[in-house]
Amino acid sequence: MLREKVIPDTSTNPPLLWRKGIRRNPPIPPISDIQPWEYTGNKLHPTEKAVSIIEPLIQSFSKSSDVVFDPFSGSRTTAVAAKLHQRHLIAMELDARYCEIDRKRLASIDYKIRTSA
Repeated sequence: MLREKVIPDTSTNPPLLWRKGIRRNPPIPPISDIQPWEYTGNKLHPTEKAVSIIEPLIQSFSKSSDVVFDPFSGSRTTAVAAKLHQRHLIAMELDARYCEIDRKRLASIDYKIRTSA
């Protein structure tokens, strides 16, 4: 079956972020284009990232109490970074195998946050 891709006409109605006056302020302080990489060993997921890699992005591009969206949550590294920095999270994971691992990981983070406060 052939699918047709519909491209909206933006000449008269530009997307919201293109409209005049709507600009996202750059992070203060700006983060480097190149971030140091920390290898996790991929113990929880084949494409697992270290929390230390995601934290600067969460801190730079969101404020406390903002909502962070992660459509490919995998081992929930973004969720951990969001929780550690008081952000709300909406996350999705297609593979049910990782959901239980994710729940345990987030529960341990909740415990660490409660006991350190």
